[in-house]
Amino acid sequence: MLLAWYAYGLFLNSLDLGIHSTFNRNGEVIKSIRVWSPLLNLIKPFTPFGLTTTAVRVLIICLITKKGYTRFSGSRFVRDKRGFDILPDGTHGTSGFMTKKQRKMILDTGATGTSGNTFGCGLISHMFKSPRITGAIEYV
Repeated sequence: MLLAWYAYGLFLNSLDLGIHSTFNRNGEVIKSIRVWSPLLNLIKPFTPFGLTTTAVRVLIICLITKKGYTRFSGSRFVRDKRGFDILPDGTHGTSGFMTKKQRKMILDTGATGTSGNTFGCGLISHMFKSPRITGAIEYV
């Protein structure tokens, strides 16, 4: 554990000195970006630069792996076998994909001849067969 701490401090010192040697404003010459001093490397993670760099790295890892989203948003999704994230409260972002004019061109809209509400796929297929698209079954 101490060796990992030392190695991370060495990385942070190298990163800090590399930034200072690249964007050197005061004319100071940096001979090497590696600092082998155990004391400086063990202290570096607790400096403002070390804490900021660590926080940014953790944030980036959380964003890339979606761990931050699942932990902090409260939304729990289920991974579908097709690779989609299925949200428990339905599909989001697809409600406005078709205008009324497009709906009338593709789907048969209006009364279905049934009583009650009609939703989803568990319906009789002939009720939603579109005469405008041969062989296509459109679900509402």
